[in-house]
Amino acid sequence: MALLIAPRIARAANDNKYSSEAKLRKYLTLFDPYVPPVDSVSDSAKLVVNITIKPQDIFGLSMDEHQDLWMDLLLCLSWNSSAYTWEPADFGNPFQISGKAHWLTWLVPFNRLQWNGLTEWCPQVRFMLQCKRLGSGFDAFPADELKCETDISNVDTFYGVEPITAGNVTYSRKDFRRMGDLFGKSGFYLEYMQTETTGEHNRLVVGVRRSASQWLFQMTVPVVMVSLLCLINLWLEATPQKHRDSSRLTTTLALIIIALVQIQMYSPSLSHCSRLPFILLVLAHLVCGQLVFFASYILIIRIDSCEKTRFLYQRAQQVGDVM
Repeated sequence: MALLIAPRIARAANDNKYSSEAKLRKYLTLFDPYVPPVDSVSDSAKLVVNITIKPQDIFGLSMDEHQDLWMDLLLCLSWNSSAYTWEPADFGNPFQISGKAHWLTWLVPFNRLQWNGLTEWCPQVRFMLQCKRLGSGFDAFPADELKCETDISNVDTFYGVEPITAGNVTYSRKDFRRMGDLFGKSGFYLEYMQTETTGEHNRLVVGVRRSASQWLFQMTVPVVMVSLLCLINLWLEATPQKHRDSSRLTTTLALIIIALVQIQMYSPSLSHCSRLPFILLVLAHLVCGQLVFFASYILIIRIDSCEKTRFLYQRAQQVGDVM
């Protein structure tokens, strides 16, 4: 008998649960789905929106073609309003519901609405970071550090709501250990993140450190290639060959092109630097030296192929024989 009654009790409980949820949904349909959960314009004017940023909500750090750093993250906003409230006991004790149950997800994708009017919304935003160097110079390049910040007060939340307050929080490097691979692809690592409030403005401040291993690896391989070509160039100079001049010119021209390509590749990544690193100065000197060699060899070949040069050389030999 008990086995027969138990399924009916469970079915009745489920029916009550579904009817309570349907009742709550019907209650929420009395409000306009195009309007966020605020009472009125006056309620919007005094609404306080709290900002919460967590390390696990950061998607990545990237650099665009203009060498500006961008951060992608979820910015969770929460506020209280007396417009959307209910008594949980009247609707089967539901203390919170998903915002998708009522609002249009493509218009105002709220994440959660609680019975006391607490609403949470976590939109995905992309902030451009304004960075400046730390210290007096970039002696530690490519492992230099930058202090970047962005204003998070102007988040477009909903109609007429401007006052936003951010709870001051600070996250250290240990909070971002799992993000090493994620940020390493951009060539930068996140050292710390904190929020600051000054007057009516809320700022997100982050410390960024350049990935030394990645930059050194990218620079080391081409520099080794240039060094090998320099050795080959010297070997061609020391080895007697019939067509040595043409080989030397070809190698010198290749050195110039490779060094210029290297400088072109690395110079955009140094937009935040106040001084060129030593390795790029070496490349610049290599370019200047090879240009001098290239010009001198062209001049020598030009002089050797000139008829006047041969006549002057023969005349000088005759004068030497006479003397």
